[in-house]
Amino acid sequence: MPSADKFPMRTEHLNELKQLKELNLGGCKRVSSAGFKHLSSAVELELLNLSVTQVSDEALKVIGKLTKLRHLDLDNTNVTTMDWRN
Repeated sequence: MPSADKFPMRTEHLNELKQLKELNLGGCKRVSSAGFKHLSSAVELELLNLSVTQVSDEALKVIGKLTKLRHLDLDNTNVTTMDWRN
């Protein structure tokens, strides 16, 4: 049986959480950039912890659109640039 780490975390439900203010996914190793398009509807998001995840530069395209974001933790991720507002 394959390890659960081989399957990405499903994130479709995130597009329903429009009033979400804090999201802590730190340490969730199944989190990757692939599902981040669903996070773009969380327009009230102020705190996002993605430390120790598989998130990469691709997620920054969505994160940069979260205009109310005040705290972002990307420690120990695959992000190679901090140019996330573009």
